[in-house]
Amino acid sequence: MIKEQGFTLLELLISLFLSTLVAITLAMALRFSLGVWWRGTDKQQMEINFFKLTYLLEKQLRYAGNIKSTFFHKGIFSGDKTSLTFTTDYSLLTPNRASPVLVRYACLENIISYQEMPFTNMGEINEFLKEIEVITPIQLELPVQCGFFYIKNDDIKETWLKEKQSPDAIKMEAELRGEKYQFIFWLK
Repeated sequence: MIKEQGFTLLELLISLFLSTLVAITLAMALRFSLGVWWRGTDKQQMEINFFKLTYLLEKQLRYAGNIKSTFFHKGIFSGDKTSLTFTTDYSLLTPNRASPVLVRYACLENIISYQEMPFTNMGEINEFLKEIEVITPIQLELPVQCGFFYIKNDDIKETWLKEKQSPDAIKMEAELRGEKYQFIFWLK
């Protein structure tokens, strides 16, 4: 008699069950791996955005000296621990670098905001400072705490209210996800 070779129904069901378990395990491992990867890239992107912002601030402060000479040392420079307002000829929003702008950085809890407006004439300084506050800011949400300090003749101050005179340097202290950073931006 010829014996038929093949699998029984029970053997097929057991193999199907085992292959399903292997597929589910692989899918869960892939999902976990993708979650870890996304969390890592989100943290990395936050750090990249923070360092881009500090680079922009450094570049604008470097070009702030040009405004002072253009307006015969009448540029605007004002700030406290949570905000910084100054004139520069490096604009984030316009491609024409020759046009002076008034910019404002503000550090609130988990939000850093940026405001910019054209600086066309030397009217009343207080009017400019009020006008820039009503402009809709560009906001960057980051888990960061930061503060500005003003250095003049080796003296560190938390406020700078001498609008027509700039400090020697700006010190920015920040904490991003438990990491502490200090930046010093020299103006002269």
